[in-house]
Amino acid sequence: MHPNCSPLFQLFILEQLPLSRDTIRELYHQYLKPDWSHPKCVKHVHNAHSEWVQALAYAPDGLHFVTVSRNESIKIWSPQGEELKHVPNAHDSNYVIVYAPDGSHFVTGLSDGSIKIWNPQGQELVYVPNAHSSAILTIAYAPDGSQFVTGGVDMSIKIWSPQGQEITHVPNAHDWITSIAYTPDGTHFVTGSKDKSIKIWSPQGEELGHISTAHKFWIGAIAYAPDGSHFVTGSDDESIKIWGMDEKELGHVPNAHAGWVTTITYAPDGSHFVTSCHSGSIKIWTGS
Repeated sequence: MHPNCSPLFQLFILEQLPLSRDTIRELYHQYLKPDWSHPKCVKHVHNAHSEWVQALAYAPDGLHFVTVSRNESIKIWSPQGEELKHVPNAHDSNYVIVYAPDGSHFVTGLSDGSIKIWNPQGQELVYVPNAHSSAILTIAYAPDGSQFVTGGVDMSIKIWSPQGQEITHVPNAHDWITSIAYTPDGTHFVTGSKDKSIKIWSPQGEELGHISTAHKFWIGAIAYAPDGSHFVTGSDDESIKIWGMDEKELGHVPNAHAGWVTTITYAPDGSHFVTSCHSGSIKIWTGS
């Protein structure tokens, strides 16, 4: 393929060939894997919502991603950033959303500290009131679907079964816990905080590592690349940073958004990631 073609276009060409998804994924990562030290925006959706975007999640099959806004709406988007569906007045106080890895349900965390579990059609399956003592700001699912983790304003981490039963409670884990992300192999998860730090945890909630000043201001979002080679953080300082598995900084975009970076999510094939900010915009990034 021509070296000047974008990774997204190269992936599109591969998908036109009579190859299995596993073969396409292997070829992409072997020959077309982008350089993430200088990510570039390939799509910017101005005014994606009328108010700030609070949460964003990709469906496990990679066919769409979902955004949740402070204006109480949910929108569904194509990987190219085209709006597919708009659900106004979808909720009263949702802050975060995450899909189960098998796509069978998704979980939302609310500003009153409660959790709801939904099927893909939007029907409520489980309601856990008082899951936290105050607003839940972040949720992440273990890659094998065995548990999910929540964190928020009460500074604690909680680990839950897929049915919404509490497994572990870690009080005083940080200051406000604003973001959580699992490694793709599930060996640990990472949390970001209002105190500008990043912490690494075992699946059982034991602290394994600590980056004391990852950004200038609090961390709004974290996402791991699907191949586990790096993770991305976004901050109230309007920047995004790329980090290696050794916790060393690999890349830095100082003015990624004109405002607090609220969410980051990777496409399941790893070809790009999407960021959003409190001004309501979203951006799609690939490696240079």
